[in-house]
Amino acid sequence: MNKTQRLEIVKAFSKVMEKREYTTGSGDDLPYPKILIREALTIELIQNKASNMLEWLEAGLLHLDEFIPTEEHDVIVQFESFVKEANSETTEDIKKIAEGYGELYTKASVIYEKIKNKQEKTYKQIINMRNL
Repeated sequence: MNKTQRLEIVKAFSKVMEKREYTTGSGDDLPYPKILIREALTIELIQNKASNMLEWLEAGLLHLDEFIPTEEHDVIVQFESFVKEANSETTEDIKKIAEGYGELYTKASVIYEKIKNKQEKTYKQIINMRNL
C-alpha cells in the first residue's frame, strides 16, 4: 500500500469517526476492512513520528477498536439510548424503562470490557511503535 492509498484510507476513516453517534460504531460502517485501516494508521504512525498528526493517528488506532460487530453495536445503541432516555424521564417512566435494563446492562458491560481489553493491547502496541 502506497502513501496515497494510506492517506485515502485514513481520511475515509476520519469521516466515519466524525459521524459516529455512540461510543461504538458498527464494523459494517467502516469504509475499508478494519485490517486495512489498522495497517494504514500503523504505517503512517511509524513513518511520521514527527508529524502533527501523531496524536490523531494514535487515537485513531484506539478508536478503531470501538468498531465492533453490528449485533454488539446494536446492544450498545440500545443501552446508551436507554441511559439517555432515563436521564430525561420522570421516576415512573424510568421504572417502566428499567424493567429490561438488567439484562441489557449485563450485555453492554461485557462488550465494553472486550473493547477496553482490545484498547489496552493496542495502547501497548502504540507504546512499542513510539520506541521504534
